[in-house]
Amino acid sequence: MRTTLMAFGIMASVSVASAGISGERFDLFVFENADGVGTGNIDIWVEVIDLGTSVDFVWHNDSTETANLTQIYIESSGASDLLLNAQIFNSATVNYAEGAAPGNPPGSIAAYGGVWGGSMFDADPTTPMPIVNAINAGESLTTRFDLSGGLTYNDILGAISGGDGAFRLAGHVQSIGAGDASIWVVTPSPSTASLLIGGLLVASRRRR
Repeated sequence: MRTTLMAFGIMASVSVASAGISGERFDLFVFENADGVGTGNIDIWVEVIDLGTSVDFVWHNDSTETANLTQIYIESSGASDLLLNAQIFNSATVNYAEGAAPGNPPGSIAAYGGVWGGSMFDADPTTPMPIVNAINAGESLTTRFDLSGGLTYNDILGAISGGDGAFRLAGHVQSIGAGDASIWVVTPSPSTASLLIGGLLVASRRRR
């Protein structure tokens, strides 16, 4: 049985402003790294864009080494349950279908925001070439949802940041570097982000 190791090294912020993007950026932190692979070159984030009565979630992979973002998840909790009519905008190099396997991230996600509340939305790359069709380094994928129940764009931003109706975004990153290692990433709540940032600082001290 493999031992689950926690790795911390994507970004030291839950949400940061970035030049050149039209929405709000939310970085995904590593919460499970069972293979103990280095994560310093992994950069996975989601851009949330206001479209008025709908909202785009653009899943970005800006990693500087081989790494494939495969399964993607939006937690079923509060505000996310009012995101309706999911649309996936594929491209020539990225092709996804709704319904991921597994249907939920691993249970270790509970340390960063509590037990996963089930998936309001999940998707993975299509077969027979899922790695080729995944969000590979330098690529992105847009998923769009209609807002219902009086929900606003600011409500969505607040919920992802851990406010009213809080929910998380998560993903599975596979085939890192030259091997078949994988990690799992999530947007944690502010209260648990401090654990991730603390872990990053500890890891940095140990490497000196």
